[in-house]
Amino acid sequence: ILASRHHLDTNHHVNNARYVEMAREFLPEGISVKELRVEYKKAAVLGDYMIPRVSRTEDGYVTALCGSQGAPYAVVWLRE
Repeated sequence: ILASRHHLDTNHHVNNARYVEMAREFLPEGISVKELRVEYKKAAVLGDYMIPRVSRTEDGYVTALCGSQGAPYAVVWLRE
C-alpha cells in the first residue's frame, strides 16, 4: 500500500483512521468486526510503502502494516 495524499492528515502523516481502513481491506468478505484495537508505532508519510502482514487469531485477525525493513507503522487487531 502506497501512502497517498488522500491518506494524509493536516500534519502530513497518514491519518490514524486510514490505517484501520487499510487493514480491513485484507479481511475476508463478510467479516463483522465487533471490536478493534490499534497500536501506532511510526507515522507513515507521503510515498511510504506499507506491506500488510495478516494473521488469523482465535477470534479475529491481526494486520501489521510494515515498512520494507519489516518494522510496523501500525498493528491492527480486529475481533469478530
